[in-house]
Amino acid sequence: MQQPALLFLTDWDGTITEHDTLSLVAPTDTQVQDGKNTFAYYENMYQETMSKFKDDYGPIDSENTLREYIGDVLKAEKITLNKIIEDGLFQGIRGDELRSRVSQVAFRPGWDQIQAWICAHTPCDCVHAYIISINWSRQFIHEALLLNTKEKQGVDCNTTGFEGILANEVEECTGICTGRIVGPNGAPPLLTGIDKLNIFRDIRSQYVKEPITLYLGDSVPDLLCLLEADVAIIMGNNPSLLKALDDSGLSLCMRTIANLRDVVQHGNLPDQTMLVRTNTWCQVMEIITVLTDNIDALCTLRAKRRT
Repeated sequence: MQQPALLFLTDWDGTITEHDTLSLVAPTDTQVQDGKNTFAYYENMYQETMSKFKDDYGPIDSENTLREYIGDVLKAEKITLNKIIEDGLFQGIRGDELRSRVSQVAFRPGWDQIQAWICAHTPCDCVHAYIISINWSRQFIHEALLLNTKEKQGVDCNTTGFEGILANEVEECTGICTGRIVGPNGAPPLLTGIDKLNIFRDIRSQYVKEPITLYLGDSVPDLLCLLEADVAIIMGNNPSLLKALDDSGLSLCMRTIANLRDVVQHGNLPDQTMLVRTNTWCQVMEIITVLTDNIDALCTLRAKRRT
């Protein structure tokens, strides 16, 4: 496997896209079989379960408490998913019907430029790119990216540029959904930030020489990956994520793009993650340019720091 100098890792929902896309993956009311609950029923269940869990958990006033919270939330996350599987929300529905709404995915401004860059630079130029998502359909994500490339760039191809899309999948048998939701390669479903962090570390461990890691996310489940990366980009203004950063004191680590550029160009790579918040992928492209223009120096500095 070619050794990358830059490992590009990103969330999907709310990061690449403007909104959560689970409602586009879930069966429509007309697709739901008679006598079964609609997707809205499970959305309400999830909101109530998570709200009660947060109220019972108590204050999150440090990084350690935040990390514990992200790990403990697994029990609450499982309640809704297990109910969806038990009730058979997806059971008997054709898989291609679940992916029929990929054209409705709204991408954040500037994503087209980034996807073109990924396709042009991975993996031949020592850049490897992955999506890590707790979304329910890897295939939905794949098809949405391909369609966007075709519509926005006029390129009809069978590659997204990503070396891997690590996400859950609605299980199918001969094109018909069984009702189960499984994780990558049939593993248990990805549900929490702990699951995402384990995937992050598994990907990074594939390379003998650890690359400079860039992670992008928009929500609390992304926090552990954000804090693990060399450079972390928080996309947008998710109130829950920003509050978690403030309450735990991590907002003090935030940098501007200008400050990040100054740190990198002067040959400094701090021990802690460099956190930057952006609103568009155009701003992310600025950060990528800074990193790739100085990648050799950054890799050398990081190697020295860890010996």
